[in-house]
This record gives sequence, structure tokens and C-alpha cells, in this order.
Amino acid sequence: DFEETKGARARAWVFLDRLLNFEAMHHGTLAWAEQLRALLREATCSGEAAGSIGDRAFSYFALPVNCVLVLIPPTEYLGGWVCFLVSLALIGVVTALLSDLAELFGCLIGLPDILTATILVATGTSLPDLFASISAAREDQTADASIINVTGSNSVNVFLGLGLPWTIASAYWRAAEGSHLQVPARNLGFCVMAFSASCIAAMALILARRLFVGAELGGPFWTRLAATGGLVAMWFGHVGITGWRVLRWEAGYTDLIEDAAVIGGVAAFGGAALAVPVCVSAA
Repeated sequence: DFEETKGARARAWVFLDRLLNFEAMHHGTLAWAEQLRALLREATCSGEAAGSIGDRAFSYFALPVNCVLVLIPPTEYLGGWVCFLVSLALIGVVTALLSDLAELFGCLIGLPDILTATILVATGTSLPDLFASISAAREDQTADASIINVTGSNSVNVFLGLGLPWTIASAYWRAAEGSHLQVPARNLGFCVMAFSASCIAAMALILARRLFVGAELGGPFWTRLAATGGLVAMWFGHVGITGWRVLRWEAGYTDLIEDAAVIGGVAAFGGAALAVPVCVSAA
């Protein structure tokens, strides 16, 4: 009986080792502990972490971010699944904090919620996508990775970020309250139309670069500068137009003719922002 129990334990241990890879987890734990010790050295500016005043200032500035990042387990745990799930949870927590801080800041300065979301929250949550796209554009031979990163992240925001919470809320309201979930549209339609006009102009710019330059990214310096200026101008134009519409709506001034004129102005602005890079590309 003792030999059978010993053999069963050995087989169970081998099975768990194949499933969890204890050796890799041990190395990952050692690396994780070293990251924690390095963070403590940076916090106290002791040992090799102590450097110039600029290095210490940067260490103190990045300390809150590093304290959050050190909570992420190494990828050696369960094939990286623990790292992936903890990263998702921390992203959700940071995003919620960023949204609350931006809403509080907008309330202090009297900025409407939709402008706070468009300017502050959208910019803060899109900066990681920006840096990821820049890295992909530099390292990849084609523009597929950088463009797919942008379109894929926005698809997740629309289909999951909006669809999943609204579906859960609708089911809850139906089951618990016996009524339907109602979300007022307000200026959503106008903002979507303005955004669609900017997207069409941006896609036309990418297509024009493919025709005249032969690539969506890169090319001569003035071509890249003109395309960058056109895209940045379209973003500022979109924010300005939607901000104007929201402020007019809250003041009680709404007119279909005025909205049509503004939409036409958005199309004209997008065409102007598109024409300069196209002309430079053609030249």
C-alpha cells in the first residue's frame, strides 16, 4: 500500500509539474522578487539606483506607476494567463480612476461630460494605443500592424466597452426593476456624424498616400509632415465641432439648418485637411 501511495503521489507530482512547470515558476518568482527589490532601491535612492538629480526626479515621478506594475505576476505562471488576467484587472482599475478624475476635473472647470470624455478620457486611454502603433510602425515592414492596432482597439471599445455593459444593464433592469434601460442620446448622433466625416477623410488620406507615395506610412519628409498635420488638424476640428455643438445644445439653441451647415463645414474642413497632404504627395 505504501508503494502504491508513493507511486500515485509521484504521478500526481509529474502531472502537476507538466501542467504548472514548477521550474519556470521558480525562476519567475526570483525575477519578480528582484523587481521588487529594484523598486525599493529606486524609492530609497540607495545603491546603484542613486544617480544624478534628474535620475532621482524621474524615479520619484515614475514611482506610482512602477508600484502598480510590480503587482503584475511574471509570465511564467500558468503559461502567462495569470499575468494576462491581472493586467486586465489593473487596466480596468486605472481606467476607472482616470475616468473619475477626468469627470471631477471637468466638473471643477465647468466642462460638459461629453467634452471631458472626448478631450481628457479619450486622450488618456488612447495614448497607449498611440505608442503601440508607433512601435509597430517602426519595427514592422508594413503598416498593417499599426492600423490594425487602432481599428481593433476601437472595435473592442465599441462592441465590448459599450455593448456588454448596456446588455448587462438591460437584463438587470428587466429582471429587477421590470422596466427597460433608457440611455438619452442627446448629442450622440451629431458627434457620430462628425466622427464619421473625419474617418472618411482619414481613410481617403491613407488611400491617397497609397496611390501617390506607394505606402500608407513613411515616404519623404515633407509628405510625412503634411500627412501628420492633416490628421492632427482633423482631430482638433472634430473636437472643436463637437464641443461647439454640445455647448449650443446645453444653452438651448438647436437648429437643423445650423446643424446641416456645420456638418457641411466638417466635410469642407476634412477636404481641406486632406487636400494639402495629397498635393504634397502628388508633388
